[in-house]
Amino acid sequence: MRPHLLVTVFPETDGQALHWWYFEDSALVQSGCDSDPLLAAGLKMPVNAMDEIYFAVVLPAALTTVRWHAAIEEATEKQGLTAAVIAARDQSITGSDVHVAGMSSPSETFATAAIDNQLMQSGIGRCQQLGFDPDAIIPAGWLIQPSEGQLVEADFGFDKILRGEEMILPDDPSLRQHLTNGMPVKALAAKEIESVLMRAGDEGLLDLRSGTYTKKTRKALDGPQRRLLGGLVAALVLVSLAIPLMQLAKYYWAADTADAAAVTAAETVVGPVDDIELAERQLDERLIIENKGNIVFSVPAATLFEAVQKAPGVTIDRLTYEQSGIVAATLSAVRNEDINPVLLNIQDAGFLITATPRTDATGAAKADVTVRAP
Repeated sequence: MRPHLLVTVFPETDGQALHWWYFEDSALVQSGCDSDPLLAAGLKMPVNAMDEIYFAVVLPAALTTVRWHAAIEEATEKQGLTAAVIAARDQSITGSDVHVAGMSSPSETFATAAIDNQLMQSGIGRCQQLGFDPDAIIPAGWLIQPSEGQLVEADFGFDKILRGEEMILPDDPSLRQHLTNGMPVKALAAKEIESVLMRAGDEGLLDLRSGTYTKKTRKALDGPQRRLLGGLVAALVLVSLAIPLMQLAKYYWAADTADAAAVTAAETVVGPVDDIELAERQLDERLIIENKGNIVFSVPAATLFEAVQKAPGVTIDRLTYEQSGIVAATLSAVRNEDINPVLLNIQDAGFLITATPRTDATGAAKADVTVRAP
């Protein structure tokens, strides 16, 4: 928990009255709803004195869309997160002009939050005009701890939100029965809402103050630090000069040994060879014959993702990979005609595909496809 934490609502318009909460040492000191939260909280002070305050901005559910994405089988966490961010951007109703933040979630899935770029830029600019630069910008619903088997309702004053294990939505009374689908709803008390808001100062949250919107930090060096930095720079120069000379000698002595070891290793695959160049050529030919270069996951998967990105309205619901080099996926669209260009693009790229069209219970068009390199 941060010793000094100010939580405010994301400003959508100029002069907007913003709900705010100021915490010190895990206790709520004061709160209010004002057009200038810093002034109302008595926190207008020199810039250097404000460095001790952590500024967290929370987003109403209507301003950002939080989605959960299934992990891709046999993909690394970084690959899975990248695919989730791409999927969130493709599924955004505002198109590609969105900022997306993502992170892995405890349920072995990936969570993403998307917000319009122009709204993000203008909101940060309004915060800075009010005298503070947000350290974190977090969907308000993400701060609510989900509860297994039931939904959690939180009334923040500026927004009423429903949180499920993989759901964050505005609590619209006219749609509540449809949204809850008969699940029990637990309403948080005022003290519990305070605890939820204090989580805005925690690390490891789904934070939209990331990527191109990462906060620029300002640090000043004192006298001893500057002297230490000067000594380190001088030492770095000396080391930088010594390293290339040492590396050159090391490479010279080790080159013959490395070539001999590489030739010996290659001979176990291609048989006796005279030198490293011949061994490399024969290994390349062997890979081409056995087609090992095209059956890795990234080759057919990249072609599939590229084809889907060219077809608006088509999404990937499921993706699996077999060691034989086959990528299997389920594509979704409003009509089968929307999916056909994806299949043609994959075919034009030289890949072998199969496709089985179907319709799900909602009437949406589906296609179970496999993609394999030739």
